[in-house]
Amino acid sequence: MSKLVYINSIKQYFKEKNVITKQINSIISDYELLYDEALESGYSHDEIIKKLGTPESIYRSLLADLTHEENPRDKFVALSPFISVIIFFVLGFGFSLWHPGWLVFLSVPLSAILLSRDKEKYYVSSIFFTIIAYFIISYIYPAFYAYGTVIFVIPASLLLISDDKSWKSFSTVGVLFLCALAHQLYGHLTGNWDYTWLIYAVVIIYAIIVGKIKFGFEKNKNDIFMGVFTLVLITGYLLFSLLVDGVWGWSWLVLLLIPVVAIYRSEKFKHPVAYMPFISLWIFFGLGFGFGLWQISWIVFLLIPMVAILTEKK
Repeated sequence: MSKLVYINSIKQYFKEKNVITKQINSIISDYELLYDEALESGYSHDEIIKKLGTPESIYRSLLADLTHEENPRDKFVALSPFISVIIFFVLGFGFSLWHPGWLVFLSVPLSAILLSRDKEKYYVSSIFFTIIAYFIISYIYPAFYAYGTVIFVIPASLLLISDDKSWKSFSTVGVLFLCALAHQLYGHLTGNWDYTWLIYAVVIIYAIIVGKIKFGFEKNKNDIFMGVFTLVLITGYLLFSLLVDGVWGWSWLVLLLIPVVAIYRSEKFKHPVAYMPFISLWIFFGLGFGFGLWQISWIVFLLIPMVAILTEKK
């Protein structure tokens, strides 16, 4: 990361937080000066960033003195959970479309992503569009359930090349497509779908070999812990799921501990809302698999915007 990239990341972060332009320009000017002074004092680039802080830490330290622009988009995003509930009940009670009517709740994160200033928003939103397309097409044409999952290769590929358009990314995408093809061919020709998804492990192995996935254990103790934790958890998950019958439907939920632990080690509880998607999924599937309460358990997803409203600050 160069000085220009670092300064631009601060500018972009403050823009996303709707800080007025005049203050952003003043802050950027100050931090350019601080950066240059530190550089002249003999600090390295990494030491300067550590000394000055990340865009988020800078924003938090200046928050009390910042002025924000009013943004109608924020109001729409805040209202989207309640609009989704109304639409869901209209579809359910009015047209008995409880499924796929529940897909309307995907509009909550989707609207937040699309209305953000994040340059990667179209890549990220492709995941939600793919989910919606898959379930709607499968609802109209049930046979699509069997082979339609292959379309999830599209958002995965877009995310792989979104920030890196090197040969490593494109070759990894190629391997992903080959694995998807092999997965579908083997499943349809043999009728055995139980463990065919394991072929996608080839993609991960290939990405590690070519350096698309890097761990950097020698530099970061947190990476060492997360690497070992992830390996142990995935190994335990596979052993448990292979040895115990009928648990594949819910055993994967334990894998959500990986991002949860990563968030905790990085930010502790500075942003409680970051944990809510995972907690909501645990509760949703717990009520569904444990008590058969699928029809009402979706309500737990409203915890996400509620916690955000109660705990997040500008």
